[in-house]
Amino acid sequence: MLISDFKNQQVALLVKPERKLSPQKEETVQVGIDTENPERTVGIGSELSNDLTTDITTFLHVNKSTFAWTTANMPGIDPTITAHRLNVDPMYKPIKQKRHKLGPERAKAVNDKGDRLLGAVSIAEIKYSDWLANPVVLKKKN
Repeated sequence: MLISDFKNQQVALLVKPERKLSPQKEETVQVGIDTENPERTVGIGSELSNDLTTDITTFLHVNKSTFAWTTANMPGIDPTITAHRLNVDPMYKPIKQKRHKLGPERAKAVNDKGDRLLGAVSIAEIKYSDWLANPVVLKKKN
């Protein structure tokens, strides 16, 4: 056997065939972890054993204070982590979009969300005199 054949066999043994793993899709069950606020639920696997489900639910109930249910629960997050800046080229003149009015329900949802984020110091109000983009409101899946 030649040395080059031996090296090729070694390389062939080291290279593992590539397998694509796809995530397992399992149904989830919503479990309440806060007795004072029943709307605060988390999803856990429906195919878990009863003992494991009980252990996980107990653990989540004991540690429910670690969840951030609203933006008000997250004060003091470093703004460098969550900061967003507009990437605007100063060579181009900004274009102002025509204002589209939202319906009363959507306008209230946008204002409420903006007030919550301002209250949690997650965002700051900035005035752009020449630039305006209309908000896009989408319903959540759940």
